Amino acid sequence: MAAQNDADPADGDREALLARIAANVRRLRADRGWTQADAARHCADMAAPYLQLIERGGVNLTAGTLARLARGFGVDASELVAPAEPMPPRKPGRPPREE
Repeated sequence: MAAQNDADPADGDREALLARIAANVRRLRADRGWTQADAARHCADMAAPYLQLIERGGVNLTAGTLARLARGFGVDASELVAPAEPMPPRKPGRPPREE
């Protein structure tokens, strides 16, 4: 029996969904003027590095995490998975401090 080398077609669907969630989380955070640390605190004290991973689409979310995000942003979970326009690329480095 030959081993199958083909990628699972569901992987593309999963990555597309994670990209939509990432774009929506980033958009909602930007709309509120929150830093990632601010947003993490609003989302039931989620760790800021974990929120960063979510915004990059680099983590496979659980339903519980999706619920925490929705509650923290004050939206229905369906808004987090809705089709989204990709966010423009961020400039490297930290944004300048506001005086």
